Amino acid sequence: MEAKEPEGEIKPPAPEIGEPLLSKRQRKRNDNKEKWTKMKDEKKKKKKAERKAKQQEIAKEKELKKAEKLLEEEKKEDEKEHKERGPLLSTKDKKKLFREKMLQGTRIIIDCSFQNLLTEKELNSLSRQICHCYASNRKVETPSCLTVSSYSAGVKANLSKTSAERWDIEFLEKDYIEYYDKDKLIYLSGDAEETLQEVDPTKIYIIGGLVDHNRIKKGTYNKAVEQGIKIAKLPLSENIKLEASPILAVNHVFDIILRRLNGDDWKTALERSIPKRKKHKGETNDSVVSEEVAIAD
Repeated sequence: MEAKEPEGEIKPPAPEIGEPLLSKRQRKRNDNKEKWTKMKDEKKKKKKAERKAKQQEIAKEKELKKAEKLLEEEKKEDEKEHKERGPLLSTKDKKKLFREKMLQGTRIIIDCSFQNLLTEKELNSLSRQICHCYASNRKVETPSCLTVSSYSAGVKANLSKTSAERWDIEFLEKDYIEYYDKDKLIYLSGDAEETLQEVDPTKIYIIGGLVDHNRIKKGTYNKAVEQGIKIAKLPLSENIKLEASPILAVNHVFDIILRRLNGDDWKTALERSIPKRKKHKGETNDSVVSEEVAIAD
């Protein structure tokens, strides 16, 4: 009669053919080793995950510090800009500040005494050019005291339509000679023999409101001679090559003087103000406002 195996006892798997028979102790040792290897791998993975999380946390902290530094730099830059610019002004205060600067600026007069010689088309062109002058004056740090003399008839009618009389422009009903000392006046004319070397902020510069210079030859020059005031021409040939006639529109002459008053040298002021169509092919100009009708300078 065969002996029965005790119930509840688990028999180890039978060894495969050729496999050495392991003792109970050896099997236990192998099981422990397998468990230890598994625990070691899990521990290694855990450490790796913790290290990665820590690296991500450090990187995040670095990014935060970098962002904080950038924000701090921007804040300092804003404070510096605010300090230089001063407190933000309302539209009313800005207009008031501009007017104060304008009234303290160098006076540039646009002489409209030739209106009776101009056609309706030419009057419209002159009116547009005065508007361009005002727009340029508003953009610069140091505006001039833009003045229109002999303000009447066609030009007055045209500018009144644009509410120009509410702009920061001084309008004089009579000729400039009735208001200012002759010694301070300089009439800018392309027919002058003397070249303007420097723009003196204490002087008053006059630009003649003549359209179609060929039709009214030496109009501004003759008027200045009769009044006994100084006449000067811009240093065009000394600083820039021109493809076309050197006769410039009112707003172009105004822009040149205005740029000189704001720190540009003659060459830069001329290049930035004279239309591209008038300049030599080698010259470039991106900032000037186009104006097809030329006017005596």
